[in-house]
Amino acid sequence: MTVTPELPGTDVLTGRWLTDHSWQRPSWTIAELEAAKGGRTISVVLPALNEEVTVGSVVETITPLVGGLVDELIVLDSGSTDDTEIRALAAGARVISREVDPDAEFAFVSEPADVPADATPFAIDGAEFLRHIGPDGNECAVEKILRRYELIDPTLWRIAEIVHEAVLQDERYFAPEARGLDALVSGLALVGNGAHTLTITGPLFDGLYKRFYYRDLLGQPRV
Repeated sequence: MTVTPELPGTDVLTGRWLTDHSWQRPSWTIAELEAAKGGRTISVVLPALNEEVTVGSVVETITPLVGGLVDELIVLDSGSTDDTEIRALAAGARVISREVDPDAEFAFVSEPADVPADATPFAIDGAEFLRHIGPDGNECAVEKILRRYELIDPTLWRIAEIVHEAVLQDERYFAPEARGLDALVSGLALVGNGAHTLTITGPLFDGLYKRFYYRDLLGQPRV
């Protein structure tokens, strides 16, 4: 049995999530917990498998804490075949699917004939994922990938808009980041090979994802 200290201030029982889900209900306030965490990052990770009925309500009980006590809220989808992912995203969670291949690798070739038999060609003549005319006009390879695999994450689509403008420069999207991204990636291509560029740009795109995810979560405007 855990004994919790008595702390002054507003009782945390006013928080809906703690009220409904705690076996023991300490008297810490949200403000006190935020102060106690210091510079640490708190992530709430919710494993889910075919939880379309309940995942939305569970996520909604935690979202009021995001941006304060909770730094990120993640639903770890273990391959659901229902609308778990869609409803978790709609409720405000970031969704990570375990279906992503952790052993995926990039192979760089000069000619289409050199593409390995078990590889998915990308950005090379004859590849499925190449700049093309989509349902709404010109699309870059990233947009094609998101459509092909039915990825609905709005943050991924925001990054696709930036890549679109960096590649096509047709002013279809408001993406002021595109010019800087184009300069950076083009410059990297001049000082190293494809593998080097991939090593550098991987963390770059991870950072872009994180930035836009939290900005949209907090309702901050695009500037």
